[in-house]
Amino acid sequence: MTTLPVGAIIPFVGSNLNSLPANWLLCDGRPLASTDYPALSGALDNAFGGDSTSFNLPDLRGMFLRGVDGGAGNDPDTTGRTAQAAGGNTGDAVGTRQQDEIVSHAHALGQPWGYHGQGDYPVYLQGTMTANATGATGGSTETRPKNVYVYYLIYAGG
Repeated sequence: MTTLPVGAIIPFVGSNLNSLPANWLLCDGRPLASTDYPALSGALDNAFGGDSTSFNLPDLRGMFLRGVDGGAGNDPDTTGRTAQAAGGNTGDAVGTRQQDEIVSHAHALGQPWGYHGQGDYPVYLQGTMTANATGATGGSTETRPKNVYVYYLIYAGG
């Protein structure tokens, strides 16, 4: 039998949050007294916020998880990562958060009129220049991959 380390996080699809498995807590960002959960407090420290007598659980509601870059250079914005709650980690560390973003980009369009041709065979098209822009497309509130809701639980030890 494999023992999970304190602080392990799993997706959970049970529908009754009033009967979570023993020693598992919902990752909802709430503060807990360090004396009530000493093993979990030691594992998390104040990565997700807290103070000298308490620590915060990770708040993973509505969030996608991303591995810590750890200096690999895969996340070009590690310095812009902020604390999830007061007293939490910043930068390239567990518990930090990034806002959503779409990388700056442009969409090129072909010539709507003018010279079109190759070599000795030019073709001139006549017409009126119209607005050279793409119309808006996509959703209204965010960019995201296909996804399914789950609850994230954290193992508190026991």
